[in-house]
Amino acid sequence: MSGDDGASTNTPSPSRSSSIPAASDEDCDPRTTTSTTTSSPPPPPAKKTFTGFSIKTHTGTSTTTSAPRRRNKQPEQQQQQKKLTQLKIDLGQPQRATCRTCGMSYYPCTPDDDALHKRFHAKSVGGVDFKSTILDAKKSKVVWRGEGGTGEEEVEAFVLVVDRKSAVVERRKAREVLEVVESELSAGEIAEGVLWGAEGEERFKVLLYVVGKKCVGLCLAERIRRAYRVVGDEVRDEGRVEGEMKSVVYRGSSISFSETPRPAILGISRVWVCADYRRRGIATRLLDYAREHFIYGMKIEKDDVAFSQPTESGGALARGWFGADKAHHWAVYVEEV
Repeated sequence: MSGDDGASTNTPSPSRSSSIPAASDEDCDPRTTTSTTTSSPPPPPAKKTFTGFSIKTHTGTSTTTSAPRRRNKQPEQQQQQKKLTQLKIDLGQPQRATCRTCGMSYYPCTPDDDALHKRFHAKSVGGVDFKSTILDAKKSKVVWRGEGGTGEEEVEAFVLVVDRKSAVVERRKAREVLEVVESELSAGEIAEGVLWGAEGEERFKVLLYVVGKKCVGLCLAERIRRAYRVVGDEVRDEGRVEGEMKSVVYRGSSISFSETPRPAILGISRVWVCADYRRRGIATRLLDYAREHFIYGMKIEKDDVAFSQPTESGGALARGWFGADKAHHWAVYVEEV
C-alpha cells in the first residue's frame, strides 16, 4: 500500500479542525449510552420573565409585579353599621282580611273564600235558614210561640228545644247554628259525641229562637255541679270576699271571682243573637226558657244558674238578667269540654 493511503486515513484536514470543536465520537453519536469521560449536564434553558401580569396559583390567589393601588379611606360615617329595616316582599300573594261585622277571616281575592264569607256573613247578620217543615207536630219540643220580626209586618216566632232525643234533622240544624256561634265568639268546638252523648245523664240542650224562616238566636245550656261567685269592684275593695280570689281575662273580658265553689245546677255555655235582631230581648227570653225547661217539671232559680267565662257583652247580659240588686251576685263556671 502507498503512503498516501495511510495519511488520508489517520490525520484530519486543517479546515475541519478549525471549524468544529474537538469532541469524542461518543458525544456526537446519539446511540451511545456510556462514556469514558465524565462531563456535567448542560444548564437548563432560562425562563422568560414577564412584568405586569398576574400569575395564578393552585390556591386561587394571584400575585402581581405591578405596584399596589392605594385605597381611599372611607369616611367614619360610612364605616358605621347601618340600621336594619324589616322589609316585606310582595310577590302578589293574597292579603287576608277580617270582617268587622261577622268576625270571619278570609281572602277577598280568592273567589271560593269570598263566596264562603258571604254565606257566613249572611247567617251572622240575618240568621240561619230554618224551614218549619222539619218540625214534627207530635215530637218537636216547642216551648213558646208568638210573633216577631224586624219591620212593621210581624211573622210567626217560636222557641225550639233540641236534645239528644230530638230528630236527626233538628240536631243537624242545631249543629249548623252552633258552628256560626262558635266561629263568631271564637269558642272551642264541642264534639258531636259530647253534645249528644247517649250514655249517662243528659248534659246539653240547645234552645233555638226562630222568626219566620230564620233562626236568629241560640242558647246552649248544660248541667253543672259547681260555680264561683263573681266579685264586684266595691266588694273586692272592701275585702268582703269569702276565701281566695282569682282574676282572669277571657275573650276580652276581665272578671274576678272567688275560688270557693258553691253548688249550681244550670250552666249557660253559649248565648247568641244575630246582628239584625239584637237589643230586642231575645237573649233574655232564651235564658228564661232555659231555666224553665232544662229539667222537666222544675224551674231553676237564678241563683243556681252560672255562665261560662263570658265576653264583655256576655258579662253585661248576665248582670242585666240578674237585676240591679244582684248584679254582682252572679256566678261563672269552668267548662269541661
